[in-house]
Amino acid sequence: WDNSTHKADPYANRDPRFYAHVLYDGATWKPRPSDVVAIDPYDQIQTGYYDDGNGGLINGVDTRESPIENWNGSRTKYNLRKWIDPDPALKENLTSHQVIPWPFIRYAEVVLNYVEASINLGQEGEARDWMNKTRFRVGMPAVTESGPDLLAKYINERRIELAFEEHRYHDARRWLIAPSTLGRGIQKINVTAKLKPGKSPHVPYRHDKSTYDYTYEVQNETSIENRSWVNKMYYRPISRDEMNKNTLLVQNPGYE
Repeated sequence: WDNSTHKADPYANRDPRFYAHVLYDGATWKPRPSDVVAIDPYDQIQTGYYDDGNGGLINGVDTRESPIENWNGSRTKYNLRKWIDPDPALKENLTSHQVIPWPFIRYAEVVLNYVEASINLGQEGEARDWMNKTRFRVGMPAVTESGPDLLAKYINERRIELAFEEHRYHDARRWLIAPSTLGRGIQKINVTAKLKPGKSPHVPYRHDKSTYDYTYEVQNETSIENRSWVNKMYYRPISRDEMNKNTLLVQNPGYE
């Protein structure tokens, strides 16, 4: 992070949609299954590593070094909250099905589509008015930017509002920003907690800023995949069958 305040406490004072979309270390969530509740009776996400007071570390329940499952944790140390049913009755999720619907299109997307069209038509006042409708809904301040700054604000607003709704791939290609977005490497957060002087560890562990000093380190995750982008991917290749049917067709650049 460039902002030292954010780096020291990255989960404080965020856009409310962050808390609605993401499960992060220390976030409150549903009760654990019956065979896990003794390890985490506080219903908190544990994706970090915590001082045990004896020179060792307690591996968080939700890490890939978990005392429950040492293979099933998130590699980025973040988990999805958006679209996941918060009903405590579904905590085991073995025989019940969640009832959160998947939106193929929703009002906020329609509004943001209109905002983008307004920006492209030079109607910046109209764009700001309608973008602010989505922001005011979640308690965010008004957008006041203009020109390139307004477009940048819109791109970020759409990224946040429509997160995990399968828009980003198409948006990045439409805006021609894929090298810095879709081609960006995967990163993860490494969270560690050290006991404050004179403090004793919580047993079982629970997130507590008055007892622990937390450190957040962003790391590159290259063990599973290395993403890359080449500009020919802005287009799709015309299938060989179609090329054979019509010899006047010209293949898209990079697929010749």
